[in-house]
Amino acid sequence: MRPFRPNSFRLAAFILTLVVLFGHSYLPQRMLQIHPNTNNIIETYTDSPAGGKSVIEWLDKSNFRWKCTITQSDTYPVCGLSIIFSQKPYKSVDFSRYSSVFYRIEYEGSASKLRFFLRNYNAAYATRVELEPAKFQSVAVRTTDFDSSLKLDIAEFSVADWWKDEFDIPRELSRPESNAIVAFGIDQASPIAYGEHTYQLKSVELIGEWISRETLYLAIIVSWTILLGWETKTRLVYWYQYVKRSSINLDEARAESEKYKELMNTDSLTGVLNRNGLIQMLSQLNNSPKNLSDYSVLVADIDFFKQVNDLHGHVIGDAVLTQFTTLLSDNIRADDVVVRWGGEEFVLLLQTSVVEEAKSAAEVIRRKIAQHEFMGNGPLHITVSIGVSFPAPHEDFEAAFIRADKALYTAKIKGRNQVILHQ
Repeated sequence: MRPFRPNSFRLAAFILTLVVLFGHSYLPQRMLQIHPNTNNIIETYTDSPAGGKSVIEWLDKSNFRWKCTITQSDTYPVCGLSIIFSQKPYKSVDFSRYSSVFYRIEYEGSASKLRFFLRNYNAAYATRVELEPAKFQSVAVRTTDFDSSLKLDIAEFSVADWWKDEFDIPRELSRPESNAIVAFGIDQASPIAYGEHTYQLKSVELIGEWISRETLYLAIIVSWTILLGWETKTRLVYWYQYVKRSSINLDEARAESEKYKELMNTDSLTGVLNRNGLIQMLSQLNNSPKNLSDYSVLVADIDFFKQVNDLHGHVIGDAVLTQFTTLLSDNIRADDVVVRWGGEEFVLLLQTSVVEEAKSAAEVIRRKIAQHEFMGNGPLHITVSIGVSFPAPHEDFEAAFIRADKALYTAKIKGRNQVILHQ
């Protein structure tokens, strides 16, 4: 697995974030034309149903040009135009997906303000499928603030107090809404200017961003969260695998080290301990409840082994050594120790300090060796001389070995193939 490199991912993500942030401003705007539209229903209204004297008339209906003549009376003067998206059941348009309403409108008259309104339908407060209970939201604009076009933000529209009072709207339902607009329109705002007023509504468009800045920022935050989460997970997986591989390598190294230690402590030909292995074993013995005085030390040497090598060759000599070691190991207990001291000389540590037991064990070994037919070019017979010593309390191995070696030397002088105990 390649090492994890988070910097390149972060740099790419950072550059992409900058591109998205700065590029967002250059994206084409999202637009929806809601007027003129052949499916729309155009309604005009005045104060005449309530006893007023105002009049509205079309000057050019095909081009949506009309005239309001507002006359003073005992009724609050009203004259305007409402555009409904459909007949009952009313079709609605989601204005909340846009940020602004763009009007191309021309006005002639003495009014200081015009009122632009939206009607939002919600079954929570519009219990009847009528326009009257639809939420009335408006914004008053000074006629001096626009010429032939006007852009109003959706956020500018506020809910009329008279509508809340008339329909007894609770506070939680009195906020502006634009997700289900069923109608929009234009009339004159207070203070009312009497006289003739000419309007022409050329077009109305909804304008907004394909992705709002709020949505964009949220997407960036979520993307960075995912990226950092993925990076964290990838880091954890990488380091877990790294630690796992390191642990495996460490275990392999330890196993290899133990293998080499074993090789260092083991005689390569016979497979028993060598001198270094015996030193390690004695070191462990010093740190255990047992001590050297619980053992007897045997030094065994094959008689006339040089003749075996000279007559039969070293390959046969090595085979004899291997078979000899097997006989030693087979005729001692599991807790006893066999060491190849060098050449044809071996050391045995028998776990007994009883003289007769040690002598008896040594005699068994001597007899087994003398009776055994060693395989070479033909049957071979060899003998072994053994010297035995018994370590005194607090005596080190070297002193006990020297005494056993002297006993071995005595056995050689006396004719070999015998066991001598050092007195």
